[in-house]
Amino acid sequence: MKKLEIKMPKERNVINLVILIVLSINCSAQNVLEGTYARQNMPYDTYSFYKFQQDGGFEYHSGGDLGDESFGKGTYRISADTLFLDYNENTAVQLPYHKGYFWKDFTDSITIEIQVKDFEGNPIGYTNVASTENRIGIVLDSEGFGRLRLRRIEDDYDITVSFIGYESHDIKIFGTKNYRLEVFLSDCCLGSPIYEYMDTLKILEFTESHMRLKNRNGVVSEWVKNSKD
Repeated sequence: MKKLEIKMPKERNVINLVILIVLSINCSAQNVLEGTYARQNMPYDTYSFYKFQQDGGFEYHSGGDLGDESFGKGTYRISADTLFLDYNENTAVQLPYHKGYFWKDFTDSITIEIQVKDFEGNPIGYTNVASTENRIGIVLDSEGFGRLRLRRIEDDYDITVSFIGYESHDIKIFGTKNYRLEVFLSDCCLGSPIYEYMDTLKILEFTESHMRLKNRNGVVSEWVKNSKD
């Protein structure tokens, strides 16, 4: 009876097998990102970071002391050495707006009644209301209400409603009519949303703790993962 021989793989084959396994693990790890990666060497009091989820979602935020200057959400994927960021989640910010009524009389002046609120309907007291043409303005009362009287003219007035912490709102009115305006202001410093945009970043280096990326303009940046993630 012929004896069964078990052949052991040669040393070179073993090394090649180990390399193949390591490369496979690295490629697999690079297909999924998780955690927050902050950009390094940013100017003082500014920030820029990505927050990746294992399910393929991500967030991006960039700004400074006053909050986000730009932000966006979407999905990501990694193909070969390229990170694709698809900003496909609608993060549109609602703009301030107003509702108005007007009437006409035959006096030599017009009256503008203004009530200012936030988007939840809460009054914003002590809001500034001013005509940019003649620099006439008032400060509304604690309930966000007031009246502004202007000279009747055969032209338009530009009225600006503003208060610290809110986006200002400009209103154009006819200089021959009286108005009752209800103005709704939005929080300021919400930043500019990024939407319906695809970004591509080449991965120059990737480890458990950091990434080196190059954008389409050739700018290379370092991104370090938050140690708490």
